[in-house]
Amino acid sequence: MSEYDASYSPGHIADQKNSLAIRVKECMGDKSVSAFARDCGGMNESTLRYILSGSFPRTDHLAAIASAAGVTIDWLATGKGIKYTRDLRHAEERLRGSPPGVSGELPLALEPYRRRLDALHGYLAQIDDDRDRDRIIADFLLRAEETKKIGELEQAVTELRSAINKKNL
Repeated sequence: MSEYDASYSPGHIADQKNSLAIRVKECMGDKSVSAFARDCGGMNESTLRYILSGSFPRTDHLAAIASAAGVTIDWLATGKGIKYTRDLRHAEERLRGSPPGVSGELPLALEPYRRRLDALHGYLAQIDDDRDRDRIIADFLLRAEETKKIGELEQAVTELRSAINKKNL
């Protein structure tokens, strides 16, 4: 190590504290401090406020925040590396050579679509940009909602035809 290491300078440490607080705020989203503290395994609200003010958290608090937000400790602590734990799992699956799939049990109504959902899941896992992935998911959900509405409209037309046919008999 050199005589002067910039990573230990007061300015660098202040930048680290501020950027950590910014990442914690990002993890909180729209939640209040008290609600997010509860999500963090019942962390004291004052502890979370202390971290948000720029203080470095203990390791267990850092782990609780990361777990509650679904982010990796590495990203939370440094701002570097894979951000979301789900992306880390997908990367590990790709390294092992197994294709990512829909995890867990699907509702019975969705079971016929498992192959399609697995394919969509695999496709989304390959997209590194969070905004692109979110945009694709939003578009997919919009199309699914439109398809549902069309199905409901077709059902209503069928019922209306049936009622008209019964009335004409």
